[in-house]
Amino acid sequence: GFTYNPDASGTAVSDKLTEVDSEADIVTLRLYYDIDKIDSSGAGPSGSSGGGSYTGPVGVYYADGRTDEAASDVTSGTWEQEAASDGSISWRFKLADGSYAVSRWIKALWNDQYLWYHMDENGYLQGGWFTDTDGNIYYLHPFHDGNFGYMYTGDHIIDGTAYSFSKGREQDGLPEGALIR
Repeated sequence: GFTYNPDASGTAVSDKLTEVDSEADIVTLRLYYDIDKIDSSGAGPSGSSGGGSYTGPVGVYYADGRTDEAASDVTSGTWEQEAASDGSISWRFKLADGSYAVSRWIKALWNDQYLWYHMDENGYLQGGWFTDTDGNIYYLHPFHDGNFGYMYTGDHIIDGTAYSFSKGREQDGLPEGALIR
């Protein structure tokens, strides 16, 4: 096939299309994209202010054959940012069909990771403690630091107290992210 061939530092060289015959032809891959031109889904919220939307790539492919392809549980859509008059920021997730994710979990790509987020009954991204209808308790990153709303897994110290959150049913029988009591 054909691909952009990065230079030795891994930077994509503009307008240099090279035929790739083997993995040895690929030095490394760094994913660059223009958010005004890309038309795929999966990226998530940032801490920047102002309005607008953001859409990012669904999968990343590496020379050694590994992939970070969007799994079947990844939600297709676009993050939309809203700025209130008080300067606060809210995020909504517009689904591929044009509706908004409401009262549900979504899994989306952000900071090179597929992460879980929960949308409230009005379709806004939640942060802080959250209890689902089954009584499972989750903690969603509460800070507007470029990572707002992602579901914690593993061990964390929150307000000076240590908590453990499930890494998945294979580990402890709980849903991923649920507080281990």
